[in-house]
Order: sequence, then structure tokens, then C-alpha cells
Amino acid sequence: MKKYLLSGLMGFGISVGCLLPPILHFITGPLGPFIGGFAGGMKARATGKNAIVIGLTMGICLSLFLLLIGSLLLSFQVSLPDAMGKMLGGDSLTAASLLPIALIPFLFATVLGSAGAYFGGKMVNKEMEKS
Repeated sequence: MKKYLLSGLMGFGISVGCLLPPILHFITGPLGPFIGGFAGGMKARATGKNAIVIGLTMGICLSLFLLLIGSLLLSFQVSLPDAMGKMLGGDSLTAASLLPIALIPFLFATVLGSAGAYFGGKMVNKEMEKS
């Protein structure tokens, strides 16, 4: 179980790292959880249930990361840009608006991370069977 949690943390790091390259982050950013899950699944040789553990670890880490950033913005009483304020229904960030900010990326990272881990583990296991 420990190696799957560590693989999930590795996948989270890779998915956040996919946001960093300029210009490329428009492509690698949304696919980051899948790429990170794929690398984590290959490292841990994940199967079905193990891939879900890797994906959940990635989703939880991403949500906690976003909640931390949101809490910091909330504590400094940062005013949001107009577009973001209209989307969240107010001028400033509130504690109630942090939940959808964290829940949607949690689901996104969990589903894509689990799928990536499953396919990464399946690819490694298939190669191991051949040799």
C-alpha cells in the first residue's frame, strides 16, 4: 500500500509540473493527472484497485493544495477579478466558495489519475509477461 501512496504523490508532482512549461501548459496542464498517473502506475505496476488508490492520492493532494492556496487568499482578503467573482457569485473569495474550487479538481484528478495509473500498470505488466 505504501508504494501506491508514494506513486500517487509522484503522480501529483508530475501533474503539477505539467503546468509549468510556458505555452505547453495549455496542452500538458489538463492532461497532467493522466500523465502523472501513468508514470505512477508504471512505477508501482498498478492493477485495478491499486490504480484507484494512486488516483485518489493524486486527487486528495490536489484538493488539499488548492484549499491551502484558497485559504491563504482568504486570509489576506484578496479581491477576485470580475470574471472569477461573477462565476463564484460574489466580489471576494468566501469559505463556502472553496468547496467547489477543490471538489471539481479532486474529481478530475482522481478519474484521470486512476485511468493513467491503470494503463501505465497494464503496459508494464504486459511487458513483464512477455519476457
